[in-house]
Amino acid sequence: MKYGPWLERLEALAVGREVVATGGLRDAQGVTTARAHVVPLSLLDDKGTAWSIETEDAVRALAFAGDALLLTGSDDGRVIAWDVTGQRPLVAIGLKAPVRAIAIDSAVARGDAGKIAVGTLDGTLHVLDFAVQGGTPKLTPALQHALSDGAIFAAAFDPSGLLLAGGADGQLYIVQGSTGRTVSPGGDGGIRALACIGDGRAAVGCGDGSLRLCFIVGDVEAQDRSGDHGHLGALRSLALGPVVTDDAGREQPRRIFSAGEDGVVKSWFVDGARRPKTIDVSIGPLTAIAFQSGAPVMVDKRPAVGRLWCASTARKLAALVLGPDVEPFGAAVTFGSQL
Repeated sequence: MKYGPWLERLEALAVGREVVATGGLRDAQGVTTARAHVVPLSLLDDKGTAWSIETEDAVRALAFAGDALLLTGSDDGRVIAWDVTGQRPLVAIGLKAPVRAIAIDSAVARGDAGKIAVGTLDGTLHVLDFAVQGGTPKLTPALQHALSDGAIFAAAFDPSGLLLAGGADGQLYIVQGSTGRTVSPGGDGGIRALACIGDGRAAVGCGDGSLRLCFIVGDVEAQDRSGDHGHLGALRSLALGPVVTDDAGREQPRRIFSAGEDGVVKSWFVDGARRPKTIDVSIGPLTAIAFQSGAPVMVDKRPAVGRLWCASTARKLAALVLGPDVEPFGAAVTFGSQL
């Protein structure tokens, strides 16, 4: 048994243009080593080989900075920027507490200089400056916000320049520069997921399985979007669907997807009160979901808008095609983790 008899629980997911990365922990007493796994999209056509990166400790958060760099946040408190294909660390920074969330702004997502937000188990939100100088990435501490006595489980950048963080205490922290304010969106079990819609609102996923919407400027006006149709377990992750138009060029209602520990994905319309569509991807309790734009798949003679990727505590990864109307199409393709 090359890797031992323990189990691996996937806890984090990030998507690039050509690869998907997952990370997690090995659930066995005394085992502290871990890996981040990188899956090329070519595996969807049974081509290519996945590979793993030795991260030394459990990985709880992931993000891609452009196509070449993978950011990992782990239990040892380090954020590391990795050369994805070279499988080697390029720069690391220690934050003195286990990492629970990583968010990047739109500039970093392109691989340009920008901001990275990191939430840690001690309730601190760290803001890092990211840049690439002479081909080498740099991570520099910029600001630090002591927000809560509990963990910061989620963070997100809004296009307006605001930075959001959600904590185990159920509070939503709205940060602008060095100042901020706290609002209560409701829900129990803490805030586990955040997504900025881009119109002055944020979607909030809670430990009680509910999905809530609230404005992040002015009056909060929190709305329980889920009502009686929330997840039966903690809502662990959110992915905002793309903006699409019909044949007349009219913008269609936007969707948001949630992943829960009840093992299902729910597809919601952001506006209105229509109940969500529930999709059982059959890979166990879900911990992460991400949207990947573009997919060389035709649905009803039109190109698909992309794929949804999900990760679970059962060491599995699933990919689900989204048709041109952002509706899930066909059955999910599943992969076992590269333990």
